[in-house]
Amino acid sequence: MMGVSYDRTVVVEDAVSGVQAGKKGNFGLVLGIAREENRQELLSGGADIVVEDIDEIGFEGIEQWFMEGLAKDNWDLVYHGYDPAKEKTRESLLTIGNGYFGTRGSLEETGPAEFHYPGTYMSGLFNSLTSKVAGRDIENEDFVNVTNWTYVNFRIDGGEWLDIDKVEILSMRRRLHIDAGIYCRKLIVRDEKGRETSIRSRRIASMDDPHIGLIRYCITPLNYRGIIEIKTELSGNHTNDGVERYRSLNQQHILPVKEGVKDKIQFLEVRTSQSDIHVAMASRIDAEKGNGNAGISYKSFAEKGKAVTAITAEVDQNESLDLSKTTAIYRSDDKGIDNPLLVAIKKADESEGFHPLLEASASAWKSIWEKADIQLDGDRLAQKLIRLHIYHLMVTISPHNAGIDAGIPARGLHGEAYRGHIFWDEIYILPFYYMHFPKAARSKKICCRIW
Repeated sequence: MMGVSYDRTVVVEDAVSGVQAGKKGNFGLVLGIAREENRQELLSGGADIVVEDIDEIGFEGIEQWFMEGLAKDNWDLVYHGYDPAKEKTRESLLTIGNGYFGTRGSLEETGPAEFHYPGTYMSGLFNSLTSKVAGRDIENEDFVNVTNWTYVNFRIDGGEWLDIDKVEILSMRRRLHIDAGIYCRKLIVRDEKGRETSIRSRRIASMDDPHIGLIRYCITPLNYRGIIEIKTELSGNHTNDGVERYRSLNQQHILPVKEGVKDKIQFLEVRTSQSDIHVAMASRIDAEKGNGNAGISYKSFAEKGKAVTAITAEVDQNESLDLSKTTAIYRSDDKGIDNPLLVAIKKADESEGFHPLLEASASAWKSIWEKADIQLDGDRLAQKLIRLHIYHLMVTISPHNAGIDAGIPARGLHGEAYRGHIFWDEIYILPFYYMHFPKAARSKKICCRIW
């Protein structure tokens, strides 16, 4: 009636229900007014910006949103707060990958549990096992969850390791930068002694080098000083456990082969129990405190199916202890690879630091988007969703797949549903690749003909 399109309309609300309605209405800006110390609730409800008084943003700030903020938001998938019941869905949607491997967006501090399921999957990596079903032997081929390389956790003064489902969460924001393939998280927690800690992390699967995964994990005491210990590991003792209806079947798809630690390198080799494909990961662990690495101690150990490294330092209030983990991933059926473990260790040891590798990956993503982006006007939700769909296609099949003989799993490199089996590609997926990435499309076509 006012002649204003909804994508240029501002909704101003101080109630969570009103913010939720504005979000569902797909308006151009949903502005939350936190009058009752409910900033996090408003953000979780869908507010784009939250202020305590509208004067904090003013007309200039609103104009700035429509000039710059909205365009940036169209490249971001953001979750505020923590809802255990939604966690596994969010892990899938926050998956990072590069076509060679994909890693679910699970919280670093978690392992397989009711609300959490870390998983890394590799293009074309399957394993067949026989299970007893109703008195009969049934053989199933499954998509294999390989070594977990993302586990990182911390503790204060030798106390308990962080349990995300028990600690008081003051705020949590997770952001997937769709344009650059970077998954970021900022979390503030308070323990039973009243100590508040900021946890910031970034994670990528390099689109520049498909054999590289990166994590940077930063701990900052906000109202205390103490001894901070951060540990990270490679682990391969798990079973496929991501789909409830498959749990009665034989799911021991990987077996440990060799594990170890040397200086700042941790490594683990596993193999698939039937197809006998070896997967090797090696991680270099770097640490810094403030502007250097003085006062940081390292310790490490290995046990069957696991390699662990811990860093420890005394950290002042508002000082940061940062861990960077550079992980190299290879497998025995990679072209030209005779010993994947040796290659992985060498790659991890000789790779550049976190920031150059991050920039190289972001640059590779930029080149992809120059070919693949689809731009829409007047509908911010549709714009974000179409980019998110393209992003997850690239996680599953990228230009790197031109040399990989594998099809397109029904759930991508994001999980085990449908056992990673292949269908629908010809109708729904390959036409997009024919247009933008014909070499990758051709490799999928060859694979499908073989099948």
